[in-house]
Parts: sequence; C-alpha cells; structure tokens
Amino acid sequence: MLYAVAEAPDGLAPREVSDRTGLSRQTVYHLVHTLTEVGLLRRGAGNRLVLGLGVGALAAAFQHQLVPEEQLRPYVNALAARTGELAYSSAWLDGEITVVAVARGSRVVQARDVVVGNRDDAAARASGKLLLALAPEEARNQYLSTHRLTRRTARTKTNRRELDREFEGIVEQGFAVDEEEFADGLSCIAVPLRATSFVIGISVPADRFRAERERYLESALEVAAEKLG
Repeated sequence: MLYAVAEAPDGLAPREVSDRTGLSRQTVYHLVHTLTEVGLLRRGAGNRLVLGLGVGALAAAFQHQLVPEEQLRPYVNALAARTGELAYSSAWLDGEITVVAVARGSRVVQARDVVVGNRDDAAARASGKLLLALAPEEARNQYLSTHRLTRRTARTKTNRRELDREFEGIVEQGFAVDEEEFADGLSCIAVPLRATSFVIGISVPADRFRAERERYLESALEVAAEKLG
C-alpha cells in the first residue's frame, strides 16, 4: 500500500489505493487510519493520501540494517583496485551525508581527506553534492538550511544559486565532481551505486585527476553497475 502511494506523484484517493492494490475498501480505510496514526501516511492536497514524515525514519532504519559497511566494501575495494586510488562510499544516515566505507588503492601517493564517519561540508564533496542533487527537494532544502556552506578552499561554492545550478547538471550527467573544493590539491568524482541510495567515488591528487579524469569516471561507472558481494 505504501509503495502504491509512493509511486503516485500527486498521492492517491482511498478508492484508487483499493483499485491498485486489490485490497477491499474496508481494509484500505482501516490501514489508512493505522498508517496515518503512526505518521507513515498523511492527507495532502484534495484530501489525497501521500507519504508522511515517518517514512523518513523508517527508511533510515532500513538503510542501517540492510546495507552496513561490509556490504558496500566489495564496491569500494573494486574501485580502489581498478583505479589505484582511495575509494569510498557515502550515504544519508540520520539526516547527515556520511562516509560509510573506505578502501586505499595501490598508488604511492594517496589522498588522505576521506575517513569513515566524516560528515563535514558535504556540499563541497563530490559524493555529498551527488546525494544532495538526487535527494527530494524537501530533504535537500532541509540540509542546506541547517548546514553552513563553509569556504574550505578558494574553489568552494558557497552561493546557493550556484549550487542549485550545479545540482541540475549533476542530475543530467549522472555523476558529480569536486575539483579542490573540499581540500586544496585533491579532487573527487562520485557516481550512484546501482539500484541503491548509496554512492561510490574516489579521492585523487588534483594533478593526477586532471590527467586521468575520463578513466576514473569510466571505472567508477563500471564498478557501480556490477553486482558484487
């Protein structure tokens, strides 16, 4: 039932829920009452049923239990092995954009700015920008209204309009980049992990990134599309 409502951009009337799910009207009305009471559903415009705020907490708990660090590790390990660079995965956890897995590559000089648990200045990181760009508008606005846009380097974007334009471009191209925006001398690229709400990326010395950017992007997209673990 929640899935049916989630698929409808403008919500559903109870009778439409009944038609789509095959549940009787009486059962639907009973479920609507229960799910509304616990915050998983609410009445939207025109008294149509839409998802409630409680779904966010449910989704966060689902992520914690279903995709822990060990299930993401095959992807970051594969990306680190394929590129030789420091690879990582990030996700929304408890309303924060958080690094959840890291693997070091084989190159002698490695990036050192990415550690598990890092939640700092997500709008300056490739993985953070990608997660913000792909997030529902309400979640993105909530995050940006409660997190200061800190100028970490001369290249950091701290203008909301400029960021919004970049988010639009990220959605169109399907990946995100930061070129010395989070830390001087380091650049990152991040892509969505296939069929999940997680992203994977690499952090690379800036000069090497400029020389091998296309190879890095190709490798990240290939790993993200694979079924590992």
